[in-house]
Amino acid sequence: MENRVVEHLPQAAGHGVSQMAGSALPAALQGGFSAAMADSVLVPAVVILLGAVAAAFFLPANAPTRR
Repeated sequence: MENRVVEHLPQAAGHGVSQMAGSALPAALQGGFSAAMADSVLVPAVVILLGAVAAAFFLPANAPTRR
C-alpha cells in the first residue's frame, strides 16, 4: 500500500509510515492519497472477482445435480 501512496504522492517518498502517522494531509495532497487508498481497496476486489469467474469455468457444463 505504501508503494501506491508514493506513486500518487511522489513527495511522500522517503517518509516512513511512522513519520507520517497522526499528521493531517494538506488539501493539495488529499486527492492523491484518496486515489491511492481507492486503488488499494479495488485491486483485491477485482482479483477476487476474476478468480471467481475463472473458477466457474472449472465446473462441468453437463454435471448431474443433486436433489
